[in-house]
Amino acid sequence: MSETPNQTQSDGVDPLAQLVVDELRKSGTRAWLGFPPPEEMERLKAEKADRDFQTMKRRADARQRRREEMKRGAMEAMKRSKSV
Repeated sequence: MSETPNQTQSDGVDPLAQLVVDELRKSGTRAWLGFPPPEEMERLKAEKADRDFQTMKRRADARQRRREEMKRGAMEAMKRSKSV
């Protein structure tokens, strides 16, 4: 009786093991690397785009407020210099 490490029994396949192998094949190699499925990737990309948009909007608003403050300060400085 020879024993080889790759020898399998021919009396059938464990259905649970077959199910696990089939699901792993469906998930592809990305699952092995820790990536989410494509549907979840799309959702995550959409959420990131929304966060990026909100960040850009906040920054633009802050720049606009700063411009207004600088303009107001310049106007006050001009009024002070004219009155002196």
